[in-house]
Amino acid sequence: MKFENRTRGQGQILTIIRNHGTITQKDLVHQLDMRPQSASERIRKLEKKEYITRENSEADKRVMNIHLTNRGKIVAQQNDDFRPIVLDALTH
Repeated sequence: MKFENRTRGQGQILTIIRNHGTITQKDLVHQLDMRPQSASERIRKLEKKEYITRENSEADKRVMNIHLTNRGKIVAQQNDDFRPIVLDALTH
């Protein structure tokens, strides 16, 4: 599955996580600039699709770390592969 727009919705979340490797849920919500409830719903959907996992931090059990799964890495990479093709078509 490819996300048509990497700057919005679930595609944006995958891109942010991929760029950070591991990110806390709090930091992700801050970067998304949206209400925590809205972000949590999108995060749950990505987790249900097995694109991400959430784990409690070893250092602080109150902190939730988010990682891409192998499946999520593939989807995030496909998004990168898709973008240059579109841009290339626009320049020719």
